[in-house]
This record gives sequence, C-alpha cells and structure tokens, in this order.
Amino acid sequence: MPARDRRTIGELLADSDALARETLLDATLENAPAMVRSWNQLVTSAANLWAALSSPPDHMSGPDPMERLRGYRGGDRSQRSGRALARARTGRRSRDEIAENLSRARQLIERRGRSLEPATADVHGQVMHTLYVTAHATTVALGAYVTELQNQLEVGIRRRQPIVERPTTLEITEARGLIARFGGFEQLPAAYITARGGL
Repeated sequence: MPARDRRTIGELLADSDALARETLLDATLENAPAMVRSWNQLVTSAANLWAALSSPPDHMSGPDPMERLRGYRGGDRSQRSGRALARARTGRRSRDEIAENLSRARQLIERRGRSLEPATADVHGQVMHTLYVTAHATTVALGAYVTELQNQLEVGIRRRQPIVERPTTLEITEARGLIARFGGFEQLPAAYITARGGL
C-alpha cells in the first residue's frame, strides 16, 4: 500500500514546476509521442484545479486562458500523426506525475473549503508556468521529431526503400501542424504570466 501523500498545496505545485522543467531535458524526438498524448490529461487536471480556486485570476483581461486551453484538444489530433509517432518509445512519464500533483492539489483545496496556502494568485501563476514550460518542451521535442522524419524520408528516397518503410510527406505535414498547435498552447500561459510581470 503506497504511503499517504502528505505534501501541502505549495509543495505539490513546486514539484509540478520542477517536473515541468525536467521535461525540457527530456525534449527529444523519442519522448515527443508521450508528451503529446499526455497533454489533454495535464490540461484537464490544471483546469479542474483552476476551477476549484475561490477567486478569479488577478490582472486577467479577456477570455479565461484556462478555458481557452481546455477548449483545444492537443492529443486527439496526434492519433493520426503517423506510424512513427505511434510506434516511437514513450520515454519518461513526468507529465502524468504533474497531472496527479495538480489533481491532488485540487482535492486539498476542496477538502479545506478553499482555504489556501499559498495565496490564490500564486497558485494561478504556478499552474500557468507549469503549463507554459511543458508546452514549450513539447514543441521542442516535436521539432526534433519532424527533423528526424525528414531525414528518414530523404534517406528512404535515396535508397529507394518501399513507401511503407519510410515516413510520408503527410506524416511530416501533420507533425508540423502539431508544432504550430503546441506553439499556440505555449502562447496562452505565456501571455498570462507576462501580464502579471513574469517571464
């Protein structure tokens, strides 16, 4: 039986941010598939924590950035992004740990009647920073993945490999589309953090 998690909200958020920073070290083509596939779960956990907070974010103008993030579906489209993405190694699963931490923080908030430590504004900022770093790492990993696909395609054409044994231009186009999509995910939390004087 696993030991009971006795971490505070602040400790859970700090651990999530540290794990997000680790994803920058793991931003390789091998880890791109896991990073893409885990995005929706991560955003759902973050959005549920965001909704559990008692007050709206400070300095927020316009639409709620979390609602906009939740409205996008990053991983759904990735299911069609090619054979190589589907069969690549998944790498570390720190994004799942982040999602679990955020879910645990939400549970603590709901159990304590929204009595927060640290302050609500700090929670909003930390959640957005975690999403920003994770989205950026995913964009970097996807860039490496696209470069590898292009190299494989060029080598396959030169060696006259059968089409079924090499990436297709459609796979590369769809992977580039994911880069653009995650670039958009990255911009939403970045704009929020910048408005609060961060980054």
